[in-house]
Amino acid sequence: MTESERQLQEMALSIQAVRQQGGCRAAVTAPPAAADTIPNLGGEARAGDCLVSMLASGSKGNAALISTAKQRFLVDIGISCRALTTRMKEIGVSVNELDGVFITHEHVDHVRGLATFLKNYQVPVYSSALTWRAILAKDSSLVRQNCRLIDNNRLLCGDLEVQSFSIPH
Repeated sequence: MTESERQLQEMALSIQAVRQQGGCRAAVTAPPAAADTIPNLGGEARAGDCLVSMLASGSKGNAALISTAKQRFLVDIGISCRALTTRMKEIGVSVNELDGVFITHEHVDHVRGLATFLKNYQVPVYSSALTWRAILAKDSSLVRQNCRLIDNNRLLCGDLEVQSFSIPH
């Protein structure tokens, strides 16, 4: 197992543990995906019914898909909207299946495709107040109707709880 795969596995296990602590009674194990149904686009990791799939990772763009038995969320849209939808199709997921998008911070390698995504899709996009302010300072023309605020640094989305926190980066 590579270091990246180990980190992805730790992320999936961490998400699953927090969900279970929060009362989610999802199955502890999930059948492994067939090798030909989820291509490795940068790695994936599974823990229980939680699958984390990296769609892009690096200084040229970041995007991850977190899937549970009931929900699907993107984390960041750091690649073009076209590249994002293409990579999602490659793993059998449509943008219409998304329950939301979480933006971690305003750096271009995390938001490159955000403006186009907001224009084209009716999917809620969540971020902290500080991150939204920084994004809007760079692009005040952003379509805001689907922008959502993570209030009090916590957000409950179905059986997922998201906690926002600041780190130097």
